[in-house]
This record gives sequence, C-alpha cells and structure tokens, in this order.
Amino acid sequence: MAENVAFGLKDKEIDQDKLEKALKQARLWDFVQTLPNTIYTKIGERGAKLSDGQRQRVGIARALYAGADVLFFDEATSALDTKTEEEITESIRTLADGKLTLIIIAHRKTTLKYCTRIVKVANGKLQGEVSYEDIV
Repeated sequence: MAENVAFGLKDKEIDQDKLEKALKQARLWDFVQTLPNTIYTKIGERGAKLSDGQRQRVGIARALYAGADVLFFDEATSALDTKTEEEITESIRTLADGKLTLIIIAHRKTTLKYCTRIVKVANGKLQGEVSYEDIV
C-alpha cells in the first residue's frame, strides 16, 4: 500500500507522516489498519485485491501524497454502488478545502452535490454554469 501511494519510492524513502495524512484525507486510514501488514501490505497488480472504491481512494491518496494542486475526476463514481459512491463523494468533499482544485466530470448528478461551480456540457458544447438545484 505504501509504495503504491508514494508511487516510485521504496518503503525506506517514504515520508510516513505525509503518507498517513494522505491516507486519512482519502478516507483509507481505517481500512489500512485492518490489513495484515497495515501500510506495508501488498495490494496486487493495479490494486487487484481492493474494491473499486478502495482503488479510487488509493488514487486520491497518491495525488495528495505527491502534493497535487489540481485533481481530475473523470466519471470517478460511474461503476460504484451507492454506498461506495457516497464514501467517494464524501472523500472528495473533504478535499475541497480551498487549497485544492477539483475538476469533476460526471453523469451521476449526486457526484456534483458539493461542487461550488457546475458547468453543463451537452452535445459537445458548453451550455453554461448551473446550480445543483437546476440539474436535480
């Protein structure tokens, strides 16, 4: 898990405090504590041992560990069940703290619930800015 989040670094090179912060922000910390070797557990090629929601959160943690200023979510919840979608949406909401720009592309309207600005695109053309209430 640690090497997956701190992509490209070996265990001994990883900043443990930074890793813990990224995992907590991505809402993975509690799950990681249940793994056999906690942060040192191997999660398989492309996160094969994880659920879709957990893989998504590993991607979020990786971007946070790297210090990204902008995160792009392209249909981040399209293949998820309702419970996992809610968990991912909550993770995304807690990241939007003014220090991070999130660009979310979504067809599921519930994914956009906490967005401060929503821009509607239809038939490949910009339709303008709308509120969440306008689209539900």
